[in-house]
Amino acid sequence: MATLSLLAATPSAEAPDLSWMAGYWLDCTGGREASETWSDPRQGLMAGHTVTTRNGRSRFEFAHIRPQTDGVVAYVAQPSGAPPTVFRLLRHDAQAIVFSNP
Repeated sequence: MATLSLLAATPSAEAPDLSWMAGYWLDCTGGREASETWSDPRQGLMAGHTVTTRNGRSRFEFAHIRPQTDGVVAYVAQPSGAPPTVFRLLRHDAQAIVFSNP
């Protein structure tokens, strides 16, 4: 899962290497099952989708990560077909990335 945070920080100027995110992720904690699949990075774009099940109900989300018009990388989420919500990059390292939408 992508980590979302409301912590104050300065956006990173460099584009992160997110190749480690590509593939299938599964989280079965807290009585729910969330499966997430991400494409490999292609010319600055990654696309993903998530299916979450809990208590006999299911939800989905489409998302993508790419630079915005100002050059800052953002995670754009569309849960259950809702309009896009943009989460801007706060910080990243080789194994984690943090986005925020205050």
